Amino acid sequence: MPPMAYQSEETDWGATVAGLGARRPVAVITGATSGIGAAFADQLAARGCDLLITGRRSGPLEERRRSFAELHGVEVKAVPCELSNRSGREPLLRAIGSLGRVDWLINNAGHGRGVAFSEDECSGQLGLVGVHVEAVLELTHCALTKMPAGGRIITVSSLAGFGVSPRSGVYCAAKAFATSFSESLALELKPRGIRAVALLPGFTHTDFHRYEATAKRNRGLVRWMQPDHVARSGLRAADRGQVVCIPGLANLMLYALVKLLPRRAVYRIMAGGTSSVLQATERGSADRSAH
Repeated sequence: MPPMAYQSEETDWGATVAGLGARRPVAVITGATSGIGAAFADQLAARGCDLLITGRRSGPLEERRRSFAELHGVEVKAVPCELSNRSGREPLLRAIGSLGRVDWLINNAGHGRGVAFSEDECSGQLGLVGVHVEAVLELTHCALTKMPAGGRIITVSSLAGFGVSPRSGVYCAAKAFATSFSESLALELKPRGIRAVALLPGFTHTDFHRYEATAKRNRGLVRWMQPDHVARSGLRAADRGQVVCIPGLANLMLYALVKLLPRRAVYRIMAGGTSSVLQATERGSADRSAH
C-alpha cells in the first residue's frame, strides 16, 4: 500500500514552508513555544537545522520563530495548531506533507489535566489521547514519508509511563504507549537508517506542572531538571543510537525503584498522586541520612 498523501489542494502549503530544507536539514518540533520543545528548537537550530515549529499560542510561537531565526541564521516557519483533534492537526500535517524532507521529528507537545478521570469531562480526557497518542502516531507517519536515511525521531514520553496515578490515569497510559511505540519503531526503521528515541524525563521546570500545588524543589530522589538539559540528553541519545533515554541519575534510580518494587507498594506510594511521591522519596532520603 502506498504511503498516505498529506498535501492539500485548498492551501498552498508549499509557499508556507518555502525555503525550509533548501540548504540545511529540517527539524519539525511540536510544543516549541516553551519548555523542552523550545530547548530542542534552540539546540537543533544551533546545529544548523531549519525549523518547522508548532504550538497552541500564536503570539508566543511567532516570538520564538523570530528569535530562533535571528539568533541562529536559519529558516524558521511557525504553524499554530491544536493537536488534540484531527481537524486541529490538519494544518501541521499539510505543512509537513509539503516539505521536501524531514530530518528530525520531535514529538514534544503535551499537557496534563490535573483532574481525576471520573470527575473530568470525557472530552478533556479524549483531548489527552489526541495530543499524546493520536498526534504522535499521525505526525510520525506523515514525517516518515519525507524522512531520508539518517533521520531521527524523538518522542518525549515520561517516567509516568511506568507508574500509575489516581489523577493522571490517561496521561500515564498515553506515556506508556509513547515509550512502547518508540521502541517498536526503532526496530522497524533500523533497516532504513532512521533512529527512534523515547525520551523519559522526570520532574522538569516547564509549564506542565503549573497546576500542581507542589513546590518545585529537590527532595530525596526527586531532582528537578532544566529543559535544556533534557533536550541535550535526547539529542545525544539519538546521536548514539540509544532507544530509551532517561536523563539524570536520580531519574534512573526512580525508574529502577518503580520496576523493583511490588506493584502493591507502588499503589500505596502513588495513592496521593505527585505529592505522595515527593513525600515518599524525601522520607527515604532522610532515613538513609540517619543511618
